[in-house]
Amino acid sequence: MAPSDAPFSAEVARYLADCAEHARLLSPAHHPTEEGAVKLIWHCRADEVGQVRAAFRAAVAARPPYAIRLTAAPPAASLACEDTPGAAA
Repeated sequence: MAPSDAPFSAEVARYLADCAEHARLLSPAHHPTEEGAVKLIWHCRADEVGQVRAAFRAAVAARPPYAIRLTAAPPAASLACEDTPGAAA
């Protein structure tokens, strides 16, 4: 079975496209990541989680810019705006 024919490959492709389109709005710690794909792609059974993960890994292997984010990145440092109420001055 070719990666594009694998279960959830179309959904993962849409997930990656949505992540690319909205990259400035998304936390790179969560999207695009394998865990993010599992959380956002609808599935019914526990065995489908593995299929989503496999489709994600196959898709990022074919698209190297995403390959560096196979797993979630460590959380980014908290940023406080100077004009945010309660923020340290």
